[in-house]
Amino acid sequence: SGFDLLAVENTIKTGNLQYSYGWGSPGMVILVSMVYFLQHIITGAMSAEFAYDFVNILSASLAVPFVFILTKYLTKDRIVSILSALFFCVMPIWLAITTYPKTHAMTIAIGLAAIYLFLRSRDVKSTRNQALLLISSGTLTGLAITIRPFSAFYMLPMAIIYLSSAMNYENKKFYMDRRIINIKNVLLFFIPIFLVWYVLFFARLESAGGFMGFKTQLAHEQRQGWQGMFNGQTRLSFGYLTTTMGWIGWIMASLGILYGVLKKKKVLLLALVIWGASFFFYLGNLLPTEARFLTDALVPLAILMAMGVRLIYANQKYFGAAFALFLIISMFMTIQPLIKDRSDYSGPRG
Repeated sequence: SGFDLLAVENTIKTGNLQYSYGWGSPGMVILVSMVYFLQHIITGAMSAEFAYDFVNILSASLAVPFVFILTKYLTKDRIVSILSALFFCVMPIWLAITTYPKTHAMTIAIGLAAIYLFLRSRDVKSTRNQALLLISSGTLTGLAITIRPFSAFYMLPMAIIYLSSAMNYENKKFYMDRRIINIKNVLLFFIPIFLVWYVLFFARLESAGGFMGFKTQLAHEQRQGWQGMFNGQTRLSFGYLTTTMGWIGWIMASLGILYGVLKKKKVLLLALVIWGASFFFYLGNLLPTEARFLTDALVPLAILMAMGVRLIYANQKYFGAAFALFLIISMFMTIQPLIKDRSDYSGPRG
């Protein structure tokens, strides 16, 4: 966070985009600098700490309703949507990482909005509106990638759900809906991603002597890297998720898969599993890894847990409600001591 603050403050001071450590997170620097600039003009503030806190809190606050909106769109089930948002907002990893300024909340809020706009582009009949949705989604995806590079994994569930609606198999032949899948739509989505990335990284690419120099620079600055699909880090990361969800949470997520099969939502299940697995098996196997790296895997897990509770609720309403309440209380109580410690550490009350 300290390096992030310095990058923001120096950006306003020099008038040139500065980069944080590692990847550089220029998207974060731009977003926080916009708030810090206004704060500096209005109040004369010389520290970007409030601006970073504000953007973090705003992003975290937006992410929760975005989970509801996206889940409602994907499942068409209000109960699953409400439970997904409730489970997500009390998950210990989420609450731990959003009570101090980091970039995770920004990328999740932006990533969820990008997925929703991308999928909505299938539904509109107007070519102009479809183009606007694709450009907006591509711009947000590019922005998320400039903040945290592995936000590119959000394109996996996007592609699975998007392509499934445009492809049909009949008489041993594949048919594609050309209104949804065509070169123009591909370009409308990917060109904004490239432009946002290139514009925000241009100065760093130039100083590093091009892309290969930038890649070499990152290799020197970053952690040791990916250790493979299964290793000691995998068990550690699974433990982080188990602490967050509890074994009851894993059972509900497993029932959620069954619920999806029964409701014939196999494409949605595939998208959710790939979404969670891509973030878990890559970021969870970095050396060293931290619980916060798994934040992006929480949304699909929350949705699966909600679907599992929905399956119980459909057969026994009181049991379903009891499981939902138990999960919410148990997850919050897991993180409550840490939140209290951070609150006490932040200083005496006036």
